[in-house]
Amino acid sequence: MEKDFVPYEEALALKELGFDEIVLVEYNSAEIGRRYTEKKISSVRHGYQIKLTYGQAFRWFREKHGLFACYEIDFGGDIHAFHIISKSFKYNENYTVAEDTYEEAELNCLRKLIEILKER
Repeated sequence: MEKDFVPYEEALALKELGFDEIVLVEYNSAEIGRRYTEKKISSVRHGYQIKLTYGQAFRWFREKHGLFACYEIDFGGDIHAFHIISKSFKYNENYTVAEDTYEEAELNCLRKLIEILKER
């Protein structure tokens, strides 16, 4: 299930870009063990792990910024690609991120979306 969650570094980058939705939060300490709760990402304190799914991130890019990530696999199954298209086409954005595995392509697509938003 861990592969369903965005890595911590990218989750923090999304938070800095204005992502402020409810996420699963994990806290782990020697005294109380592992606990989970749901909070808005803006209220997550230091020491807590943000558990944000790829689905939440891609939906936020679609709904808030008009950036769509479309998945495609070649017929041989060797190349997994995401195409990033802007709804407005205002900036003529059309990027392709291709990798050997779906998970690599998904993560690099998310990183490219973050980069695009930072440049706006």
